[in-house]
Amino acid sequence: MKTRNGFVSNSSSSSFICDVCGEEVSGWDMSLEEAYMAECEGGHTFCVEHTGKDFEDFITKESALDYLNNSTYYKDDIPLVEKMDEDQFCEWLDEGVGEDFVGELRYQLPSCCCPICNMETVSNDMLVDYLVKTNGITKKTVLDEIRKENKRRKKLYNYEYIAYAVGKLNTTKESMIETIKKQFKNYDEMYDFIYN
Repeated sequence: MKTRNGFVSNSSSSSFICDVCGEEVSGWDMSLEEAYMAECEGGHTFCVEHTGKDFEDFITKESALDYLNNSTYYKDDIPLVEKMDEDQFCEWLDEGVGEDFVGELRYQLPSCCCPICNMETVSNDMLVDYLVKTNGITKKTVLDEIRKENKRRKKLYNYEYIAYAVGKLNTTKESMIETIKKQFKNYDEMYDFIYN
């Protein structure tokens, strides 16, 4: 019979990519908290620093009550939280429902806290799709250009496409984002234009 000596782990690798800046953070059993990132209810993942706030700034009685109102299990806690002063609220955060709320908030920030949903910026994915739709510069065209230098390349990265496209258009990524923000009133309008 064979015996395995040493540490045995069921851990798995996790990876998070910021939809704003493209930074990738990975590690074993990594959480969004460890990556200093958050995800909004719309599914955008981003570095918390892009919100201009610390994550703790989103942990308020108002966001806790919103969480409780949308929960099927914790509705009985609503009157209790409403009556809490600041010290009681801090104690509540450290136990039971409060811990659940803080843990889930990082994975379900309201869209009003998301820099992409708020049109403060545009995700790299959407910028690429916008440029393809409005300027006809295909991803294949850009990949073919890159293959002239490196024949073994099989994948095109968003930042490469963006750099190529804005160069051809004689502009910058920042200028394109400002143009998009002026063109669309909100994220849904931009999404409909690009994908419908």
